[in-house]
Amino acid sequence: MQLSEKQKNYLYSEKNLDRLKVAQLNSIPWNKGKHHSEETKQKLREHHWSKTGKIRRILRIKSAWNKGLTKETDERVRKYAIKIKENFKNPEFKEKMIKKMMIGEHKKPNKTELQFIELIQQNNFPFKYIGNWEFVLGGKCPDFININGQKQLIELFGNYWHTVKARETPEERIQYFKKYGFDTLIIWESELKNENKLIEKIRQFINN
Repeated sequence: MQLSEKQKNYLYSEKNLDRLKVAQLNSIPWNKGKHHSEETKQKLREHHWSKTGKIRRILRIKSAWNKGLTKETDERVRKYAIKIKENFKNPEFKEKMIKKMMIGEHKKPNKTELQFIELIQQNNFPFKYIGNWEFVLGGKCPDFININGQKQLIELFGNYWHTVKARETPEERIQYFKKYGFDTLIIWESELKNENKLIEKIRQFINN
């Protein structure tokens, strides 16, 4: 005897199990043996899709972002959206807005960045964390910047996010910031395991 998932959660006595067996044996599906004509099948299909379409239309109406707005307000919102879209074509405006939005999220250093910050502080390297969108170049935010006047950046790459989920290669990142006159050092998360070697790598970058 086949039991539903709900029925399996209950404990049945032998007597009740026998009753269920008899009930299942005697039960006949309502549409067993019935054969619809092509005309009836077509009517059933039309009824189904008209009902489904009505539900979809209702859902679209309920989910409309501007439901309840007056025509005047709706028009003002539409014009404002067009204006913002046009403004975003201006690189300076776009950079300013992106920076403002990201700062509003209160982005803080992650665990790996905190470990690297501790390393540069211990060795008095002239770099400051700016991955909180304090500093933006062409709509992109580097991780660290040289604070001694040299146009140098450090990008700290995670082994997962910059390989498996990478949107750009290290070389592409270097070339992008080079357009603005900055030299960029790429440091991989795994390099933090060998601090002595990493410290020497940073020193060579500063002195170049």
